[in-house]
Amino acid sequence: MLQIEKISLYPMQNNEHFQFMTDVKDLVVAHNAEMLGIDNVFPAFLEAFQNEDLHMKVETGSLKTLSVKDTDHARDEIYSAVRGRTQSTLLSPFETERESARALMRCFDLYGNVRQMSYNAESAALTNLVYDLKSEQNAGYLLSVGIGPWVDELEKENNNFIALMNARNKEYSGRESGDVRTARLAIDPLYTNLVDRLNAMILLNIASDEVEPFVKELNEKIKYYEKVVKTRESKNKNKEKEVSDIQTDQ
Repeated sequence: MLQIEKISLYPMQNNEHFQFMTDVKDLVVAHNAEMLGIDNVFPAFLEAFQNEDLHMKVETGSLKTLSVKDTDHARDEIYSAVRGRTQSTLLSPFETERESARALMRCFDLYGNVRQMSYNAESAALTNLVYDLKSEQNAGYLLSVGIGPWVDELEKENNNFIALMNARNKEYSGRESGDVRTARLAIDPLYTNLVDRLNAMILLNIASDEVEPFVKELNEKIKYYEKVVKTRESKNKNKEKEVSDIQTDQ
């Protein structure tokens, strides 16, 4: 007798779990919950699904994340260029340029390697560094080393980064916290209840004609996701074995 096969939901990663529940929801909608005889339990499942969807979107992160990373990379590149040009000028054949470079390098050394700092710490360090470099006492040194426009560009890119971070933080503050694990724990028993209802109706021979094609399609989905999980777990075991073999050889 055709019934819905069992599937272990726990080993699924969050994206796999959410996609499986999406497939289940779509199948129920396509075959009509009332025709399937589960219209009394499907609303609770649908509400839990929408909750998981919400938390998945929160967990996925801000659309501004990529822009933040790109802008941070850009300011790092400019910082490296400004510092590198100043450092190379220490080898200038002209004493005036060497003295200027030495004076400016003291500013760089004061703040250390800003590229290894956290986002906020780097933003503060670069703001202060630019302020020091553009101070009146260093104006002649900037001109001598030839990095005045480069420092302006560093200031501009750092300000762009700060503005992006502020916008992203404002976006995050308006969101609810994402707790996908709790959302999963809420929907799993509702899925099980839905499956149990359908299997019971099949066993009692009171299921509608619409149930059989639904069960066949769902079982194909279940086979697919079981294969996805097994393939991933197999790859992880192979990687662990490779690492273990390497450590043994060493």
